[in-house]
Amino acid sequence: MATLGDLHYWAKDCAEAATVREFQTTTWENLPGKLMFVVSELVEFEEAFEYLRAATTQARVDELLINMNEELADAAIRILSTMHDLFGSTWSRGRVENRRRLARVPAYTCDELLRPIRKHLVGALEFWRDDARSDVMIHLELALLNTFRAGDALGADMIEEIANKQAKNKARPPKHGRKQNLG
Repeated sequence: MATLGDLHYWAKDCAEAATVREFQTTTWENLPGKLMFVVSELVEFEEAFEYLRAATTQARVDELLINMNEELADAAIRILSTMHDLFGSTWSRGRVENRRRLARVPAYTCDELLRPIRKHLVGALEFWRDDARSDVMIHLELALLNTFRAGDALGADMIEEIANKQAKNKARPPKHGRKQNLG
């Protein structure tokens, strides 16, 4: 299993897997659309979080926590793939690797977990409009950092979650989940 120091490995792996599965490579021009895919993963996390509040059995709680971890992994995979496509291995892993880990506390709200991720996705988009590539890179790094922190709060090992989700993704047919003719 990869270690946290392997984030550049995972970024490359995520980008290559997306290419093999016939997904469009991230370019500077299509970055806004790629950021929306990250947002869609966060929406799926929110949906599972809402169901969690109504869960009445431990089995259902466990199922939803697995789903929430997978959605965070999907968001991280999309961010990692985007960062690799745009910046190769020039981005800094240090923010994520040296992060202060959030305590696993059940009292976090969904908004508390996701607001910092959304904030930096919006920041990346705003700097994209200004063609400020280094600032986009910083905001994507911070979005990734906060995705890992949300995983920490849920007790998830995000590298393990990414590895597991990548294995599932690689076993799927090309363009799994995509509607036809969307590119």
